[in-house]
Parts: sequence; C-alpha cells; structure tokens
Amino acid sequence: MSLIQDLYDLELSQTELLYEKVCNGELISIRQYQSYRWMSLGGEMIQSLINLDKPNELLLPNLNTMLYAIELVDRSVNCLNIGAGTGSIDRYLKHTFPDLNLVSIEADQKIAALAEQYFQIKQQDIVIATAEDYLKNNQQKFDLILIDIYAGEQHPKCLYDEQFYVSLSKAMAGQCIVALNLLPETEEDLLKILKPLNDHVHCLLLHEVPEHDNVIIFALYDANCTLDKMLNCVGLLENKGIHTEVLSQNF
Repeated sequence: MSLIQDLYDLELSQTELLYEKVCNGELISIRQYQSYRWMSLGGEMIQSLINLDKPNELLLPNLNTMLYAIELVDRSVNCLNIGAGTGSIDRYLKHTFPDLNLVSIEADQKIAALAEQYFQIKQQDIVIATAEDYLKNNQQKFDLILIDIYAGEQHPKCLYDEQFYVSLSKAMAGQCIVALNLLPETEEDLLKILKPLNDHVHCLLLHEVPEHDNVIIFALYDANCTLDKMLNCVGLLENKGIHTEVLSQNF
C-alpha cells in the first residue's frame, strides 16, 4: 500500500489539525501524522506533502514523474515552476540541482505564507502572480517549464485559453521541455487543453500515473526536432520506468 493511501486511510482523530480556514470561499486545511504534514484545498485530496525528517524528498507520484523532465534537458537549466504551492518542487530542485536557475510563481499570497509557516520554504523565493500575468510580462527564456496549477480540484480557465499558450511559447528557449500535471475529468476535457498547447510545440508525450487519476504531459519544443530526438526522449523516460504515449509529432 502506498504512503498516500495510508494517509487517506487515517481517521481524522489520528491526525493533528494544524490549520483550517476558509479563504476566498475555499477550505484550506493542514494536518500532520508523525513526520508527515500535508495540505488539502477545497476537499479531501492531498495537494502537497512533506516529510519533516526529509523535507527535500518528493512524495507525490505526480510530482516525481514531472521532475523526470529535467532528464530531457541536455544543458544548464533555467527552470520556470508555475504553481509553487507549498514548495515541494522548490525544495527538491534547490537541494538536488543547486546550480539551477529557478523561478517559482504562485498565484495565492496566502498559500505562499502558509508554505513558509508550515512547509519550510521562504516566501521571498516565490513570485506572487497568476500564471497568465507572469507569462504576459515575462522576458526570460526557460529550458524547463513545470506547470502544476489548480483552482481547488479543477483546472484553471487559463489552461483552456489559446492566449495562455501563446504567452507560454514566448517563454520557451530554443530547446525547451514543458511538463504539465493534469487531472482531466474526461478525455474531452484533456483534449481541450492539449489542442491549444499542441499548436506551439513539436511533440506531445502522455504518461498516466499508476494508481492515480493524474496525467503528465511532456511537451517538446525544438525547431530542429527529429524522429530520433523524440525517440531518444521516449527512451530516456522509459529507462526511468515512465512509459509514455506519443500523442503528436509536429516536425
């Protein structure tokens, strides 16, 4: 049985409630069991999780899978993390790749404050901005872009908006990997996100996270992309145990 399922199976009386408040119509709760601390937003789903004894570990399978995208980048990395949340990705990347240039954004000031109070992340390291506003004003190019954003337990409207992907494409370096963590309700819902994204990249790969409803999309942007390059990316992920399906090839 997985750690996540073990935590879901706990009775509330077995956990310690550290924080609970409704903010902007959404219930935010933070609970702890032994060294494990987690946040839920708008429901029971665990949105973020930390082991206080090993804070740099990635414990959520979807985030672990997303971070394999860094294996596909073949040079020093400028990374944009869209949806910092409570800092799981920040803690991991700063510990594992200390020379990486990381920009993390979070739309909710309250979440950033709770991340500092409960999840060992410095609020000053987080840019407070919506994904749309940040990308609209951004002038920097990134080799790796991670997107993990939700409105409660739903995808935000921007992920369905063509203009969002126009702005996103302007942030991509000449060779760029974009990894998205999605939780589509239906295949149609997934396609509504992938169609506008596909117009701005050269290849889309899909991975279904085992025993979870998450789908991870790896989008490859490379004007010189070839079949061999795409297959090399597929092979690198396969070697890590990440089986992907090729959704599109635009080269």
